[in-house]
Amino acid sequence: MAAPAASALPAAAATLQATALAAGACHGCALRFAGIRDGASYLRPAAAEGAVCAVCLGVLQAAAGGGDVWWAAQLVGELDGSGYACRGRALNVSVTTPASMLVRDRLMSIHLKRQGHALAVAPVPVKEAARAAVETLVRETLGSTSEQASSLSVLIGWQAADDMGAVLRSGSGEPPPKRQRDRHQWGAKRKPRGPPPQASTAATVKLLVQLGDEKVATFCECPPLLAERCTLSPLQLDQKSVFVAGVYCKYQRGLPQSPWFVGGACTEEDGERIGEGSLEELIQADLCPMFRAALDHRFSSGGREDKDVRMLGEGRPFLFEIRNARAPAPSEQALLAAEQAINAHAAGRIKVSGLRLVTKEHTDFLRSCEDTKRKHYRCVIWTRRPIAADDARLRALGELKDLTVQQMTPVRVLHRRTAAVRPRTIHELRVDRVNEHVLLLDMVTQAGTYVKEFVHGDLGRSTPSLGSLLGSEVDIVQLDVLAIEYAAE
Repeated sequence: MAAPAASALPAAAATLQATALAAGACHGCALRFAGIRDGASYLRPAAAEGAVCAVCLGVLQAAAGGGDVWWAAQLVGELDGSGYACRGRALNVSVTTPASMLVRDRLMSIHLKRQGHALAVAPVPVKEAARAAVETLVRETLGSTSEQASSLSVLIGWQAADDMGAVLRSGSGEPPPKRQRDRHQWGAKRKPRGPPPQASTAATVKLLVQLGDEKVATFCECPPLLAERCTLSPLQLDQKSVFVAGVYCKYQRGLPQSPWFVGGACTEEDGERIGEGSLEELIQADLCPMFRAALDHRFSSGGREDKDVRMLGEGRPFLFEIRNARAPAPSEQALLAAEQAINAHAAGRIKVSGLRLVTKEHTDFLRSCEDTKRKHYRCVIWTRRPIAADDARLRALGELKDLTVQQMTPVRVLHRRTAAVRPRTIHELRVDRVNEHVLLLDMVTQAGTYVKEFVHGDLGRSTPSLGSLLGSEVDIVQLDVLAIEYAAE
């Protein structure tokens, strides 16, 4: 749609448009002051103009050869080259314009009023006109729509060579915005360097309201002087996190839930890796590539088992937060294919099921799993004292119900857990004698129970313990999680 011709406008609007053009405004800004709200008119100005607009600094002006505004092709190229899938989908488009344009817009409005134009229709702000042009461009060129609910946000902005806000502040006596001090590695503030930053849009709007038309026109040239054309700011794209939930079983002992590093800062860059691979990495290897998200993710689960413990039964719920995904959210079929790929590549080590997209609120469900669940364990126990088949203490164990155990923070985790005494409940115990030194123990415990410490006593820090109940030194040889009870989502 071409921009409305002057003859198609009401007489008053046509006269106002002519006055704005004569004062250095472009055809797009002349339409704005006439109250025209049409994205196609702002995307494709009436004609190419030689001088840079004194108001919008070229944002609403066509390229030298005419046609679309000069930044249209550059913007489409940057969107296509961003690595994000921007075509044929909803985009949350936001536009930002420099504060200098606000001052210039106000000065042109003052000039038009002085020339006898009443501005009965509220002028369209530069930002709104630019946004309308961008939305028209992405709809016609990319086949995309602009929706605030979209998970992919696109911020488009322009930078001005001058700072009319600084001129306004200088004339009004307002202090310039403070430069933020840098900090060096020990936290002390460094002396600020470089020129002071330009005023924010909010600060400029506040100053324009405080000063009023007369003072604004006194401190700055009215109508505004011509200036250099603005430049398109670097494109900013941000994809909201995508959350994928599922359930995993772990069949391999010695496989940690997450990568494990010791020494230094306990990171991959500064520590020594313990073991080969992790459950998180086995899932990530086939899950993250479908989002084109590299390694930018966060893994969490409803509790965790030690690396030498298997997770059997129906498994443990987990959540992958995929950050800054370049690809749109996958379909159910694509998630099923990823699930099958994970299980094929990690066969015999882990198995995942029920992959599905969820919301961020799913993390609350995982936290509730840690606090409200009951866990079923099976342990292979060694005892120093020979245990006879008719041992009285052995028989007594099977009769225990809801045994309360006082557990101090285990020695093995004191370096990362607060020292405290935590009461935990052993709901059920069942012991089968394999031979005089080996027992098979099935138990149901409260969430948060340290099972290993309950078995061997942890140097008396867990009381009572299985060892004290049997009257023997005992140790745990193998441990499996058989099932986890938790409330439904």
